[in-house]
Amino acid sequence: MRLLAATVVSLLLASPALAGSGNVLTIAADPSAANRIDALLTGDDNRLTLSQTRTSSEGEANTINVRVNGHRNGTGRGQATLIADLPWGTLTQSGNSNVMEVSITGSDNLLAAVQRGSSNVMKTSISGDANWAAISQTGQNNLASFSQTGNGNMIAITQRSW
Repeated sequence: MRLLAATVVSLLLASPALAGSGNVLTIAADPSAANRIDALLTGDDNRLTLSQTRTSSEGEANTINVRVNGHRNGTGRGQATLIADLPWGTLTQSGNSNVMEVSITGSDNLLAAVQRGSSNVMKTSISGDANWAAISQTGQNNLASFSQTGNGNMIAITQRSW
């Protein structure tokens, strides 16, 4: 299934679920790949940058599915990142068969995730407030799944294979 970034943005902006103020959702997807991005934002001042790219050897079936319900989730606005060169509020994929599902319910949570390579799967769930999570996967056949419940939790995951 192919969804162009402009189509996704226009569908999302028309959604009553994005009625909150100050939400910023930036989407960049390669329209020649089989990318699919689903997103839902309901709170105020949430900021996410979603991108899926494809190189000549990668990029068959990428998927990002994001749900954010609280307020001020995404960017750290001056906060140091848990993994170097991985900015808050950025969800990036490039490669084969990548799947990323993110669900954030609380407020003031920081998340950054990158997947590159083949067969990577990442599932994330944050329920409370003021949680920090950073994930970076590079190699082949990696799976990272975590859940944070409560307030003030931090997690950093880095997996490399190449």
